[in-house]
Amino acid sequence: EVWIVDCLRREPHPTHSHLAKTLTWIARVRPRRAVLTHMDQSLDYREFSAELPAGVEPGYDGLVIELPES
Repeated sequence: EVWIVDCLRREPHPTHSHLAKTLTWIARVRPRRAVLTHMDQSLDYREFSAELPAGVEPGYDGLVIELPES
């Protein structure tokens, strides 16, 4: 249902995933909702949000994700 996944920045990084790689993973896993985490200051929240595909969103400090009980 929800996948919280690393996406540091647009450009490749030696220890974190970058946007293209993360979007490839999301396309493969196909969660209903993907929340990107560990983003650096180069990604403006509003601009970045607007360019992401449906079902993919940047996380933010204080974000609360409700999970259904199983």
